[in-house]
Amino acid sequence: MIIKVNDMIRFTIRNKEFTLESGIYCYNGSALGKSTNIENRINWHLKKEKKVHWHIDRVTVNQQSEIIQIVFSESKREIQGESLVSQEMAKNPKFTVPIPKFGASDCKNNCPAHFFKFNSKVNPIYEVLTIYTSLNFSPLLKFQYTQTHA
Repeated sequence: MIIKVNDMIRFTIRNKEFTLESGIYCYNGSALGKSTNIENRINWHLKKEKKVHWHIDRVTVNQQSEIIQIVFSESKREIQGESLVSQEMAKNPKFTVPIPKFGASDCKNNCPAHFFKFNSKVNPIYEVLTIYTSLNFSPLLKFQYTQTHA
């Protein structure tokens, strides 16, 4: 997910407070739950009103955040795409980790996080698509990006 944070967000996880500055963020997740498919997971993340289940829900329920694009790809269950994408983002100077291990607390691939801040003036969707194609994924987009989200 590519998320625009319009103004500072503060939230608490396990009695620890976190702050996100305004900007563009990318969250890499999977839809590998027992009864989940990609459409159900996308629809979950798009809801503002929901019971907070995952760490990223603390961001997406906030009124200062808006999901501006969802990039996804079908892959085999044994391929942990969210980790591969996260590892590429971690190597790319256009992305930084705002909160260590955020979204990756149970990751077995030693990812620094599955949540990144995008620090560039170029289109974030282009950068994410470039990472997907470099990994030989066939990316699909959920929304049509408009300049109002820039």
